[in-house]
Amino acid sequence: MAIIETKDNRFKLYYRIMFGGRPVRVCLKAALIEESDGPQLIIGVTNMEIRADGGERTDGGD
Repeated sequence: MAIIETKDNRFKLYYRIMFGGRPVRVCLKAALIEESDGPQLIIGVTNMEIRADGGERTDGGD
């Protein structure tokens, strides 16, 4: 399921990870940004099974 998307210095990787005995879809996002003291790598992981309003997804959408 791993899909890598790139745009400028930003990357997205979608995959599943076992959490509590069940597979959970997650998205790893990384961005390389230029700061005054040099380049900085920012990384975040999002649980794709959770909606923005805090409920669980039921539509299976991304």
